[in-house]
Amino acid sequence: MAREKVSEVLPQLEELVKRTGISSFENHLFSAIRNYIRDHIPPKDVSNNLYREKIYKLKEGLEKLLDLNVRNYLFELYWGILFGDYIPSDFDFYLKIAQDFANLECRGSDWKAIKVFAQEEAARNYLSKHIECLLSNPEGYMQHLKSGDLEDFIRESCKPIPS
Repeated sequence: MAREKVSEVLPQLEELVKRTGISSFENHLFSAIRNYIRDHIPPKDVSNNLYREKIYKLKEGLEKLLDLNVRNYLFELYWGILFGDYIPSDFDFYLKIAQDFANLECRGSDWKAIKVFAQEEAARNYLSKHIECLLSNPEGYMQHLKSGDLEDFIRESCKPIPS
């Protein structure tokens, strides 16, 4: 898909692949990038200013992802949510989804399983939101990351990605 839709950023994507490993974090990272490209990059048309602007920002955002400090921040956020070290402010939303899923699947209300499912959903969604914001507004993302108010920026600037 990237070769056809955003061939201009293949060098950055290839370098990111070289610099990352194989874990659930990287799998979700690349899924979030794929989803961003699929959902937010218009059809390829180099005469289209919107396309050129989005490609420029995508390339810039991927360059930021090549920075180990940025990847480490995202890694720690993802694993922090997954292991319960960081509880997002909207975690009750994920618990409700998990409880509803458990009820639909007739699995009962095994609290531990529901909590783990909610943490997995929250970690995946938060990583996706961060990637979407980084790729759509790399300068704003980095500015707010450095100033320490990134969560407010994400909440105000990026709409949640439905699971």
